Amino acid sequence: MQIGASAEMRARFFCVKTPSEARFFIFVLLNNGGFFGILSYKWDCVPKWAEGSGSVAERYDFTHAERKEKIIRICISIGIWIVSVAAVIALAWLIIFLSIEKTTMVDASMEPTLKQDDRIVIDKMTYRIRDPKRNDIIVFRQGDSEHSFYNIKRVIGLPGEKVRISEGIVYINGTALEEFANVENMILPGLANYEITLGEDEYFVLGDARNNSEDSRYATVGNVKRSEIIGRAWIRTNKFGFVNSLNQRQDN
Repeated sequence: MQIGASAEMRARFFCVKTPSEARFFIFVLLNNGGFFGILSYKWDCVPKWAEGSGSVAERYDFTHAERKEKIIRICISIGIWIVSVAAVIALAWLIIFLSIEKTTMVDASMEPTLKQDDRIVIDKMTYRIRDPKRNDIIVFRQGDSEHSFYNIKRVIGLPGEKVRISEGIVYINGTALEEFANVENMILPGLANYEITLGEDEYFVLGDARNNSEDSRYATVGNVKRSEIIGRAWIRTNKFGFVNSLNQRQDN
């Protein structure tokens, strides 16, 4: 008798109970193209033990069309899973690409809070939701030149405020500023020797190294426009710490 020539032999695929039947199953598996040969086999029979058992027999009465439909459903499920995983990975990459960037502190103008060559992670997402606040340490770039670099300073004056520096003290709208960080007393007030009124999109910034910082007191930097702000300095990575929590005064 030829393998697969009768319904009785094909039914044995469902009725492997003894070693001899197992060997028979493997022989048929190999001679019908392996696993995919089994899938493409036309099951138009019912195992002997199921014959005449009503609903049980019907349960195992697989047709080629039913098997093909089941395979298609499995393939669709796998495809949906693969697409979902790929979408999650792509979304995570997009969020990171749009919201995080790295830079390096290029000078000593923010000491002792940040030192030269400190590596900084920039949070670019926060300022898409809200505006910079006083004492935020921001990263900005002025000018469109490819040679312009990222500058890092602390926000002191906010849009619409009046800023003046007198005898080393910063005054905001006539009131002395309570410093957030440990900073040295300023010697040179620069442009802020006279009251500066900030525009509706301008910020007055200072370096924490008040006597070694080129900032809004000087015409080379001046007031920083909102559109020039890249994001806030978030994390220092070379010596881990959240930037805004560094060098705070104890009474804050």
